[in-house]
Amino acid sequence: MDRIINIRDIGGVPLENGRCVKRGLFFRSSALDKATQSDIAELKSYNLKLIVDFREEFEKSSNKVYTKLGVEYVNVPFIIDSARIVTLHKKRTPSSLVQFVNEDMCIAYRNIPFSNPGYRTLFTAIKNNTVPVLYHCTVGKDRTGAATGILLKMLGASYEAILEDYMKTRAVEQQLKADARKKFWPLFFMRNYVMKRMEPLFLTEESFIKSTFDAIEAKYPSYDEYFECEFGLTKDDIASMRERYTE
Repeated sequence: MDRIINIRDIGGVPLENGRCVKRGLFFRSSALDKATQSDIAELKSYNLKLIVDFREEFEKSSNKVYTKLGVEYVNVPFIIDSARIVTLHKKRTPSSLVQFVNEDMCIAYRNIPFSNPGYRTLFTAIKNNTVPVLYHCTVGKDRTGAATGILLKMLGASYEAILEDYMKTRAVEQQLKADARKKFWPLFFMRNYVMKRMEPLFLTEESFIKSTFDAIEAKYPSYDEYFECEFGLTKDDIASMRERYTE
């Protein structure tokens, strides 16, 4: 697409039972705010029934692309429980001068799968057959990446298949960095310094997504209990969705 990065259909991901996720049902992406007319035309071709936006209010622009798409749109933000990451966008100085490390990202990924209203909205929609659905955050990497991993797990994917999909985001790392550099124009003379200290925010590392699954497994005795407690999905619900959404 012209102005939407990191967008893809997760259809085709192989599952442990030999089936795969059906195509044309689940789309993950970065924010759609800057979509061109060409991008909008392509998005319309997906015949989406719902768009779920995980962003907080301060991350959004005034672009009316969602109205132009004519698709039901819900914005269900949630706080990533890692203070230095949360405050980055709100207060670029001095928080942008803080040294970020990979553990900051792992903390966020460990907290993402629990008490998450955005994810509950997404999984409820999927349970109710409100598909095709597109879900996104700002760059489509962390909140969207973890959501995709959890969705693939529910559909029966192995950790290896989940990781393979997650790591595809590495292809846009340089684009993410370039876009971030533009946002820091007020700190022009310190931009390289700031970008280096923010490096983990632009990375796609196995340790990040692994932190999500390690946290789930540490808190719940089984994924069945996780899906029921967090999203209200019973074993029968999951079996039904696996039959409906895989081939």
